[in-house]
Amino acid sequence: MPIIKSAEILIYQLQKLYWMEAEFEQLAICDARLELMGEYKDELDILENNSQQNRNLIKNWLNITNTDSSQCKLLNIDKKYDFVGMDAPHVFRVLYKYAIYIKTVYDDINNINKDIISAMLSNETYIDDFSFDIDSMLTRQKESVDTCMNICGGASTVFGI
Repeated sequence: MPIIKSAEILIYQLQKLYWMEAEFEQLAICDARLELMGEYKDELDILENNSQQNRNLIKNWLNITNTDSSQCKLLNIDKKYDFVGMDAPHVFRVLYKYAIYIKTVYDDINNINKDIISAMLSNETYIDDFSFDIDSMLTRQKESVDTCMNICGGASTVFGI
């Protein structure tokens, strides 16, 4: 059963994604960079670049829907990651969990009825553009998931997470 049943819920999901891409995920990547001290730079660059590109597209769609992106902080969550003492597979396992969660939200948006997209957008010509952008964000998010999984591998069984 689809989780997104109205334009209001779709906008809320976009706000949540914007916050996760703009703050939540960026903080995690920054903390991971600090703990890994230059190791896995290329992989963290992939995660950061994907997040930035997705954030920019989401911000564009929030602007088109006249939604203020500065109001996107959810539940006043102030997340600090504690990667101290973790090795790379463990750090990437934590990042993997968040990447999977974000991917499921993109999946939900990608599978909604076009009538909901139409109700959200004031201009019908934007519908195909929105669908194209969601597809591209989902592709980038899948790359982030794969990047994390390639490093964490079997970390879930080793660390019990």
